Amino acid sequence: MAESDLDELTNIPRKLSFISIISEDQTNAASKMGIMSMDPLQISSHKNEKNVSIDTIPPFPIAKIYKNLFLLALAFVLIFTAYNGMVLLQSSLNVKNNVGVNSLIITYAFLIFSSIALAGVSMDLFGLKWTIILGEIGYIFYIAANIKPLPVLMYISATLVGLAAAPLWTAKATYLNQIARYHSEHKKQTHEVSVSLFFGIFFALFGTNTIWGNLISYFVLNRSSNAQVINCGIDFDPNAAFPSNTTEDVNDTTRYILCGTFAGMGALSMLLLFLTLDSIQLTQKQTMKQLLNKSLEVVLSFRKWKYIDQLFLIPITMWTTIETAFLTAQFTRGFITCLVGIRYVGLVMVCNGICQAISSYVCGRLVKYTGRIFVFYVSKSY
Repeated sequence: MAESDLDELTNIPRKLSFISIISEDQTNAASKMGIMSMDPLQISSHKNEKNVSIDTIPPFPIAKIYKNLFLLALAFVLIFTAYNGMVLLQSSLNVKNNVGVNSLIITYAFLIFSSIALAGVSMDLFGLKWTIILGEIGYIFYIAANIKPLPVLMYISATLVGLAAAPLWTAKATYLNQIARYHSEHKKQTHEVSVSLFFGIFFALFGTNTIWGNLISYFVLNRSSNAQVINCGIDFDPNAAFPSNTTEDVNDTTRYILCGTFAGMGALSMLLLFLTLDSIQLTQKQTMKQLLNKSLEVVLSFRKWKYIDQLFLIPITMWTTIETAFLTAQFTRGFITCLVGIRYVGLVMVCNGICQAISSYVCGRLVKYTGRIFVFYVSKSY
């Protein structure tokens, strides 16, 4: 392998922090993920650190590239069909003591720590494949905790999701970026085209998780109906004594079926990755001191804030976060559960999932012809 190839491989973005959890966030960020994958922040500047091993980076044939792309997408569809299906029900299903919404707050709080300290280290320790597999454990634990939503169980499992999310999504993005590199070499085309194509395909498939998860919720909760049209919609007050009806009619059997189905899908996702996904080891094994040093290097990314493009990403991120919080916590409870009952949360949100899947694929293809900035404008103009 030529020296130039080695230099290129050392620039693989092993510290990307794609930290979204909700599918709305993830899909809206698809094009941004392509940007980060192609132009990673140069956090590490060790000039003598060229430790890419030729033996550990297999030259995948084109068939294996596509196989891994679709298997990874299928695994993520399974796990996030289950997880997002539960997340969208938290404000309606686990109303007592506001356990559901509080658990989501805890998740995002620990996500901050995870994205800074764990994303790069976990990939160095476990590799891309095992980082993804281990990251899914936290999600499955959270889903299972909803069987008996005691505060201690929900909060511990939410903490695990927060710690697992950044390593899982960063490893996924790095894996996609690498197989896209192999694809561009096979097709003799630029990296940007292959990366945009692969992320577009991935998120088009991934976006369907909202459809399947909400359909499962609708059919399982079909006999539950707790509509109460008092103080709903724009008059909804989450701090009122009885802002909406409770979920007492969601009996234990229904809850067990719902959570058991979702937990089983998460376990199937892990099994699929374990048996079928090919490993990609980007670097040689490093000492613990090197790993700890790398976890601190992310602080240097603040230097990027001096660039105007980086500053413009901040309000976009804040807006997307607020939008997701409203959709997850307030819209599902105040505009759906309160008006027509918890069983219709899934059915209404199916429409959201369909639009996500379509827009993800379209935006991934559109970048090839219009560039990234235009897609940013279009995606944030609605």
